[in-house]
Amino acid sequence: MAEITENLKQYKPDLLITGEFSNSFTKDIDDGVYDSGADYNVVNNIIKYTVNTNPNYRINGVEFASKLNEIYNKYSANRFNMTQLFIGSLDTDRIFSGMINTNRVYDRNNQSNQYLNIRPDLYDGTAINKLKRVVSMQMMLPATPIIYYGDEKGMWGSDSPRNRKPMLWEDYDPYDNETDDISKYKKVLRNLPDSVEINEVQKFISYPVTSNKEIENHYRSLLKIRKEHKNLFKNGKLRILEVYGDEKTKGRVDTEIAAYLADETRRAKLYQGRDYTPPKPNTDFISYEISLGNESIIVLVNNSADSYPLNLNVPKMFGFYKNQLNPKENYAISERKIQVDVKPYEVKVLYSNAKNMFDSFRKNKK
Repeated sequence: MAEITENLKQYKPDLLITGEFSNSFTKDIDDGVYDSGADYNVVNNIIKYTVNTNPNYRINGVEFASKLNEIYNKYSANRFNMTQLFIGSLDTDRIFSGMINTNRVYDRNNQSNQYLNIRPDLYDGTAINKLKRVVSMQMMLPATPIIYYGDEKGMWGSDSPRNRKPMLWEDYDPYDNETDDISKYKKVLRNLPDSVEINEVQKFISYPVTSNKEIENHYRSLLKIRKEHKNLFKNGKLRILEVYGDEKTKGRVDTEIAAYLADETRRAKLYQGRDYTPPKPNTDFISYEISLGNESIIVLVNNSADSYPLNLNVPKMFGFYKNQLNPKENYAISERKIQVDVKPYEVKVLYSNAKNMFDSFRKNKK
């Protein structure tokens, strides 16, 4: 196979040869069979970290960071940048549906007879934010993200044939409702929105089919970031910055949040004359950087359903970071930190082109 690849490239040097991921995939790349190929390992670990809750199917932030580093280091940097990162395809269930069909091995137990086929946002009001978190992590890595048709519209469904439904086109609105077996939803029937029809006589639920503009706009925003910083994503280096589960980071952040909560209690008493004890948020985040020269993108992922403030460690001493997903958010660097507030399941994409006079992370590793 390597000889075939070599001969093909004599006729077309810019030919890109890709293959499916396998146990010998890295060796095949090193031997010259492929330039790169399809990788599902990244999304598998993203799902384990961000979506699953059962300890049998879940990994924590430290484990996720370790897995991501392991996958990244299997390749040379330029080959990882060519790797095609899938979060769904004709061979898997729809990634949006994966947000409500949790606690399983990725691309397993996803046939219609055991799978929640309802439009995910009708079943779980946080499903869209959860999906945006997963998509953001796929798109904000120095690799080649692959978008399966309709994922950007928020299409949903189990494995084949429901993952191969016709594309949702606005020109064909309105679509007929879809249905599913009522037995899968007995515990939540009374909590479903009014737009879901419940037919207890014929034992089915019926729900509307629509594309989702919020999801589509999120894809557009992420693609715009990749386009504007094309060279950074093409040639940048990846490194993990902070993980809440790391003992040192956890100790620092817990102390800072405790001080914040105490200050909220003090302010309520001082300015409103009331006793108030704010609940401690469930804190769980990871930050990683893609860097090239002075350019730096820090991706901050809140893996929690709670909001909370963070003094986030950053590599640069001076300058600003701007949130590329919300240009109104500008963060000044002070003592190699920026102060941010994260929303539930939020991902911030923070960009800086300030001169990197001193890299605190590299110094701390020496």
